[in-house]
Amino acid sequence: MALRYSLHVPGSLNPTNPLPVWSQPSFMEAVAKVHGLKLYHLCCFKGESLRALLPVYERSRLGLRLLVCPPLAYYQPLTFFPDPETRGIEQDQLQIICGLADHISKTWSRIRFNLDPGTLDARGFSWAGLKASPLYTYIWSADKPLHPNRNEQRKLKNARMQDYSYDEEFAPVAFVALLKKLYDRKQHPRSFSDEALLRFMHTLHSCGLLHQCNLQREGRIVSSNLVFGTGSGTAYAVLGATDKEDMKKGASSLQTVEMLNALKDRYSTVDLCGGNVPEVGQFKASLGLELKCFFRIAGRTGLL
Repeated sequence: MALRYSLHVPGSLNPTNPLPVWSQPSFMEAVAKVHGLKLYHLCCFKGESLRALLPVYERSRLGLRLLVCPPLAYYQPLTFFPDPETRGIEQDQLQIICGLADHISKTWSRIRFNLDPGTLDARGFSWAGLKASPLYTYIWSADKPLHPNRNEQRKLKNARMQDYSYDEEFAPVAFVALLKKLYDRKQHPRSFSDEALLRFMHTLHSCGLLHQCNLQREGRIVSSNLVFGTGSGTAYAVLGATDKEDMKKGASSLQTVEMLNALKDRYSTVDLCGGNVPEVGQFKASLGLELKCFFRIAGRTGLL
C-alpha cells in the first residue's frame, strides 16, 4: 500500500502513541505565537494508519513558504508509529523518510530544521538534495552516576560551601531578567522580547510542560534552567543563565548537578540541548555527560 503525506493542524489527529513535548499542540502553539509562525504536523499515512509525524513551522516571505527552526523549539523530532504488518522496520522507516524528504522539498522553498538524537538515519534527506549536517548535544541517563572531572569537582566543592539552595519555584520574571543579563553580557541577539518569553513560560507552565530549576542565595535566583518535558521519558534543558559573580563560585555547576538529581525520579533521560559552542561543550563534557549527535536538515529548492 502506497504512503501518502499531508499537513494537519496540531490536535486534529489522535496518535496511538504519546507525542514528545516538541510535537505537543500546546507547545507548538506557544512557540508559534512567540515567533509569528504557522504550525503543522506533517504526517505520513499508510492507508488510514498514521505511520510518522514531524512538527513543522512555516514562515511566509514574498509569497514563498519557508520551513524554519524557531529558537525555542530546539528539535523537530520525527516520531514513528508501529505497523504490525511490517517486518523490516528499518527499511520501512527509510522509505518513510525518503517520501517525507521529497514532500518537504516540493512544499517549501527554504528548509531548516533539527531532527532529535533519536533519528540518526538522515540518508533520505541527503538523497532528496537536502544537506544533513551533524550537530551535538549532551545527555544524562538517570541510571548512570555523574563523573565530573577534577576541575568540576573543585567547583562543586566550592559551591557547596556557599549558602545556595535548590528549588523549582516558577519565577518567570526572575528568569527573564537573568537571561537578559547573560545575553547582554555576551552581546547575543535575541529573536523574542521579554514579554513574549514571559507569555511563553506562563503558557507552558500552565500546561504542565515546563519546569523552572533554580539555585537561590539569600532569596535571589542566581542560576536557573527552563526544562521542557511531559513528565516522563526525556526532559530537555533548553534555556539557562547564571549570574556572573555566582558563576565564579561554581553556581552553574551546582545548579546543573542538583537539577539532574531532582529530575531523575521523573525522567529517564535529560538532554541538555547543545554542545556546539566551545565553552558550552567543554562545560557539559567536564560534568561527565554523554555526547550525542543529531542532524540539522537544510536546503533550498528550485522554488526560489
